Amino acid sequence: MPQKERPNERMAREIVADTLRVPVTCHDDNTQGSMVDALIHYPDGSLGAMEIVADHDDRFNKMWDALEKAGHSLPVGGLRRSWNVVLGHAADLRRVRAELPDLLRGMEDLEHSDLRRVGRKRNPEVTDRAAALGVRMAYVVDHTPPGTVHLRAEGWSGFIETVSLANWVRDVLARHPGKQNKLLAHDGARERHIFIWATMGSNFSIQDLLMRREQAAIAEQAAPNLPEGISHVWVAGSMSSQGVAGWSADRGWWWTPWRFPRRVDDAE
Repeated sequence: MPQKERPNERMAREIVADTLRVPVTCHDDNTQGSMVDALIHYPDGSLGAMEIVADHDDRFNKMWDALEKAGHSLPVGGLRRSWNVVLGHAADLRRVRAELPDLLRGMEDLEHSDLRRVGRKRNPEVTDRAAALGVRMAYVVDHTPPGTVHLRAEGWSGFIETVSLANWVRDVLARHPGKQNKLLAHDGARERHIFIWATMGSNFSIQDLLMRREQAAIAEQAAPNLPEGISHVWVAGSMSSQGVAGWSADRGWWWTPWRFPRRVDDAE
């Protein structure tokens, strides 16, 4: 049975089509094995093949899956208010379930409503206990019943470091070797493109680099060491405010904003 194109695949196609000013069509309909995701149609009749992949940090995935099973919530008796709690990707959920209730009850007893405002100098016991549990943020919310604790995975946060875009691309592709194999197996393509979505589980430095909107910050990046046969790479932030970076041997790195060309759920 033909498979329905995923929204992020359709958006990737439309971003590339809008940028290159050429049609980019869905190709993989699951009717054959090892079909590339999309085809780029150039005016001279030649084709480019494209594979699309989203980068997700392994620890983020594991944390998200565990929170999904728990319904992203934890009922806690004895609380007078409702809380949002953001957990680091390495947090042990079993320990969180066992120790978080006591931590939150203690914060309420001390009339703390936001961990960020506590500070280690003000109450090192609270902040140290939270850090040991992997709690990044904990704050009161008033729109849900008392005793409800909403659990979230740490996402758009982290430290901005000097990270090579080329090395990040290399690491993403190394985790998805099947993408290269599908592109190389597609005969008749004059170009082979990899389109990578940077997500909220991606390295925060990459997210920041895409957000800056500075051509020079992208252009000065080192050339990626792409697998043999891959001619182009695209890196797009999952929010349109982050823009998209692209690389090819003849052009080097460049950056451009991207927009939603049309709604991803519109009918064809």
